Parts: sequence; structure tokens; C-alpha cells
Amino acid sequence: FVPDREFSGADHGPRRDGPVQFEEDPFGLDKFLEEAKQHGGSKRASTSGRSKDYDHEKKRRK
Repeated sequence: FVPDREFSGADHGPRRDGPVQFEEDPFGLDKFLEEAKQHGGSKRASTSGRSKDYDHEKKRRK
């Protein structure tokens, strides 16, 4: 495959001397993940109100 034309805007900017610099954590994901770890990190709801029969019936239907 030979392209008909180059990518637009790919080589018109100045060349970089080093790696691309990124912001530290623009969306606050590090903080979010730390909080999730502190709170157990489990997304499952508590099954204390359900019986084992209910879970068994649910699995059998699939």
C-alpha cells in the first residue's frame, strides 16, 4: 500500500528533542484510584439479604 498523500499536519510542526511532556494527572485519576483502594474496591453489592437458593436459580437460568 502506497498512500496518495501524506498525513495532514504530521510533519509541519517543529521537531522535538525529547519525549512528549504530559500533565501530571489532569483528570484526578490517581486520587480516584487511591480512594477506591481505601474503600475496598469492590463493585459487588452486598448479598447478605439473598439466600443461596436465589443465586443458584440465577446461575441455572443462563
